[in-house]
Amino acid sequence: MATFRVSVFLAVLAAVFVQATVLEANSPSLAALIHRQAPGTPQYACHENCGNALAAGRAEGHCENSTWIGYYEACLDCALDFDIWKHYEKGVTAAASTCGLTPTPSPSGPASASPSVTGGVPSTTASPSTAAPSPTTPPVTSPSATGSATGVTSVRVTV
Repeated sequence: MATFRVSVFLAVLAAVFVQATVLEANSPSLAALIHRQAPGTPQYACHENCGNALAAGRAEGHCENSTWIGYYEACLDCALDFDIWKHYEKGVTAAASTCGLTPTPSPSGPASASPSVTGGVPSTTASPSTAAPSPTTPPVTSPSATGSATGVTSVRVTV
């Protein structure tokens, strides 16, 4: 009788294992999961940063923890690049909101070029325009900005 129970138990266990394997193999996210698991890739590092920001954000005092802050900032810098914000948004937002932060991931691609702020002094870079003005169009200008430590910004416009 004991061998019969063991046999039934093993048969049920095997059936559960087979069913779980079939369900997971048919999952559309399986390929994405395997792809993101390539250690050493930027996408893996981004998942690592966002996952650690989410996990470490559950700890008491994470708002003052420099490691959590680093994970949080790195996650916001890369999450849109790899289209993973949808996976981490809820957890990272919950962790950030306890610190009074509203997480906004950086947009990816060349369209995200924007003025940067370093040391409180705004700086922008603009390439000179090569377009020749047409008779019906006003001349194209190319701004060049310089800043000072006082926060005063001067703009020089070249026509």
